[in-house]
Amino acid sequence: MWKDILPIIVQIVLIPLLTALTGVAVKWINSKANEIKAKTDNVLIQRTIDLLNETIASAVISANQTYVNELKQEDAFSQDKQLKAFEHVYTTVMNSLTVEGKERLEAYIGDIKSYITNKIEEEVAKNKIAA
Repeated sequence: MWKDILPIIVQIVLIPLLTALTGVAVKWINSKANEIKAKTDNVLIQRTIDLLNETIASAVISANQTYVNELKQEDAFSQDKQLKAFEHVYTTVMNSLTVEGKERLEAYIGDIKSYITNKIEEEVAKNKIAA
C-alpha cells in the first residue's frame, strides 16, 4: 500500500514544495547579493569622493606654492593669471581621475565639473583664511 501511495505523495506534495522553496531561496540570495553590492558601491563612491577632495586640496596647495605666490610677490597676479591658475588646478584634478572614477562620480554626484569647480574655490578660500 505504501509503495503505491508514496510516489503519489512525492508528486503532489514534495515536488511543488521543493520548487517553492527553491524560488524563495533564489529570491533571498538575490536580495542579499543586492545588499552587499549596495554597501560596496556606497563605500567605493565615498572613497572616490574622499580621494577627489584630497586631490583638489593638494592641487590648490601646489598651485599656490609654485605659481600664485610667485606672481603675488612680483605683483603680477591678475584676473587672467587667476583664471590660468584655476584651469591648471582643474586640469590636474580631472587628469588624476580614471574613466571609471569619473563615471562613478557622475552617476552619484551628477555634474562633476560644477562639484570640482566649487571644491577648488572652497580650497582657495580656506588657504586665504589660513594665510
